[in-house]
Amino acid sequence: MIQVLFALYENIIILELMKKRMNNGKSTNLYFWRDRAGKEVDCIFESSNGLKAIEIKASSTIHEDFFKHLHNFEEVIGTQDKFLVYQGDKKSNWNRVSLKPTQYVTDILNID
Repeated sequence: MIQVLFALYENIIILELMKKRMNNGKSTNLYFWRDRAGKEVDCIFESSNGLKAIEIKASSTIHEDFFKHLHNFEEVIGTQDKFLVYQGDKKSNWNRVSLKPTQYVTDILNID
């Protein structure tokens, strides 16, 4: 049951990003990335400043493990903008990743 809730949270965040992009007249093209070893990033999209990578976690606390796939993606693809959307309440930077509480998720789209 908990896994279903985590997946539902991810889907809600993705839909919110799609809705915001569509309402701004932009393509709703959002993708995910997975390598052969199973490392994945929940959402990537292209902006005028390059690729943005977003990891989505249904947690209010931050764990170091949350960042490993974003950093792997950065090594392979070379993106500069990495975000972690979570259920906490503090916007900040941690380990070269911008933390975004759920209520600020669409701010990511305004960084063009």
